[in-house]
Amino acid sequence: MQRLFPMFPAAAPGYALILLRTSAAVSVHLDLHGHLAVGRPPWMIAVLVCVSLVLLLGFVTPLAALATAAIEVVPLVLAADNAPLAAFLLPLRDVALALLGPGAYSLDAHLFGRRVLILPQRRP
Repeated sequence: MQRLFPMFPAAAPGYALILLRTSAAVSVHLDLHGHLAVGRPPWMIAVLVCVSLVLLLGFVTPLAALATAAIEVVPLVLAADNAPLAAFLLPLRDVALALLGPGAYSLDAHLFGRRVLILPQRRP
């Protein structure tokens, strides 16, 4: 995972990535007009909840963000005539999140972040 991101930014950029991950996780549960999507099959709701939790925690963020983009593209393709113009920007946000990475305040940073190695001193 570290090879994908040169660093996991902290402070303001890290908080901004938390907001980006949260907005991506919440928007998966909305329809094209911004309302909570109801009437979905139970298996689809389970998949969406899993993807949302993975994004919120920041675990395998690039894969989860690309999955979110794919989930948001399908309704756009099916209802291209009736979709509001702003709905076309949602998958772009998810791709940007996949490229930026999860940030320092994520499970990815905890598991795959930079480590400090303390080497033992050599004895003469």
